[in-house]
Amino acid sequence: MATIEIICNIDHNFVKYCGVMLTSLFENNRNEQFHIHIFATDLNKKAQRILSDITEQKYRQQLTFHFIGDELPANLPAIVAGSHITAATYIRCFMMPHLSPDMHKALYLDCDIIVLGSIRPLWDTDISDYALAAVEDQTGNDPAHYTSLDMNPDSLYFNAGIMLINLDYWRKHDAQKQMSQCMKDYNNRIVQHDQDVLNRIFEGKVLELPMRWNMQDFMVRRKLKTRRNTSEQRRTELPATVIAHFNGRKKPWQAKCINPFKKEYEKYLDMTQWKGERPHTSLAFRINRLTFPIAGMLGLKNTYVRVRR
Repeated sequence: MATIEIICNIDHNFVKYCGVMLTSLFENNRNEQFHIHIFATDLNKKAQRILSDITEQKYRQQLTFHFIGDELPANLPAIVAGSHITAATYIRCFMMPHLSPDMHKALYLDCDIIVLGSIRPLWDTDISDYALAAVEDQTGNDPAHYTSLDMNPDSLYFNAGIMLINLDYWRKHDAQKQMSQCMKDYNNRIVQHDQDVLNRIFEGKVLELPMRWNMQDFMVRRKLKTRRNTSEQRRTELPATVIAHFNGRKKPWQAKCINPFKKEYEKYLDMTQWKGERPHTSLAFRINRLTFPIAGMLGLKNTYVRVRR
């Protein structure tokens, strides 16, 4: 079978989480051959060795580092000093010159995810007529956001954390040039960073995927905020989740995260050099957490639904 090309972009703060994500990918796709492309502005030798040990030494997969520095322009939209969002999030918009023309498609994966099953069906999805394939964003129901980006309110606003990318389409339509221009034209309107940019320029050219390929944090809450995905669809998709995405403010490596997929994250964490690491949870929070189910039923909190797999 053909090699599956995986793209990630990270900074030094996400090396551990990238390692856990890759571990979950490899563990659940034992018969696949992968080429992992790690994009970063800079990574020290220790960070590179950690990811190499996991990818090349432990799982015998291929790994290439790509470093993007001067290509990133100044004044990138919506970057706030002190935020966990850094310029590295825009690397996806400038990766094309670093990828071989022999690469026709790639699967982009954020590092705050875990893979729980085979991604072969996703990889085999036909996107020949599309720029990419992705899942609706968990809060894709904000009319003002569409208006701000000059998008048709009936179009798909997708989450860019997991994307099956048609690289040939990006080359043919000079996507990098389009993205750079979009950042200039919409600089003061962009809120969701490069995700807004990608949605703006690829409007109408995205194949919508089922929720199982990007089960986002708010998709596991009692109250869905999506427009296109319904509670009925979730009942089918949630037990079939292949990629769980911790894209809420509370990540599984933080004490206050109670996402039901957190235990799965810890399972793969314990297969790495960080085995046994857990955040300290205060007694006050543990007591408060006992009230969450009741608060959810009363509509006082948008708590999580139960996940049965």
